[in-house]
Amino acid sequence: MVSLRMFVATALLAGLSSTASAVVLSGRVVDSQRQQSYGAAQVSVSPEQLVSSDAQGFFRLPAVAAGPLLLTVELPDGERFRVRLQVPAREKFYVELDRARHVAPADDDEY
Repeated sequence: MVSLRMFVATALLAGLSSTASAVVLSGRVVDSQRQQSYGAAQVSVSPEQLVSSDAQGFFRLPAVAAGPLLLTVELPDGERFRVRLQVPAREKFYVELDRARHVAPADDDEY
């Protein structure tokens, strides 16, 4: 019986650690209609998790949680849009954040 309890506890802890593991989220900020990328765009999950894209529009957020995520993108001209993602539980995930496919957020938009 003790070994069964230890097995269950170990399985639960393993499950918690795999769901809580960090994912490296990388991608690019683009506008497919204008065929351009955006350098110096701010990509954020929260105020603590904010990065700027490089000159070609690429960004990297090193530690996001797997699961539903709402990214906020602020372009150099001040325009903002949000992207809802389902981040898979794996080591790395790449996404293209396309200005042409997303609209500016409503003031009460939450995830």
